[in-house]
Amino acid sequence: MTPLVSAIGVSSNLVIVDTALAYGSLPAPIAIDSENLLVTSSDDMAPFAYSVVRAQNGTAPATHAIGAAVTLGWSSAASPNL
Repeated sequence: MTPLVSAIGVSSNLVIVDTALAYGSLPAPIAIDSENLLVTSSDDMAPFAYSVVRAQNGTAPATHAIGAAVTLGWSSAASPNL
C-alpha cells in the first residue's frame, strides 16, 4: 500500500504516489478506494507517476483524495464477480 500524493478527479488518468508500486509487469491491476484501475505505463522517478485506465472490472470512476491508499490487485469489495 502506498498513499496518493495528489488528489485525482474522475477524468484523470494519472496516479501519483510517493513509493513505487511493486508490480511484476504491465499492465498491472491496482485499487484506490472502491475503484479498480489498470496501470499501463510508469515513470519510476519520485514521485512515482503511473498512467492508468479507469473504471475496470465493473467499477465506476471516482474522485480520490490525497492520502487515499493505492494497493496492488483489484479490490474484492469493488468486484461485482466475487
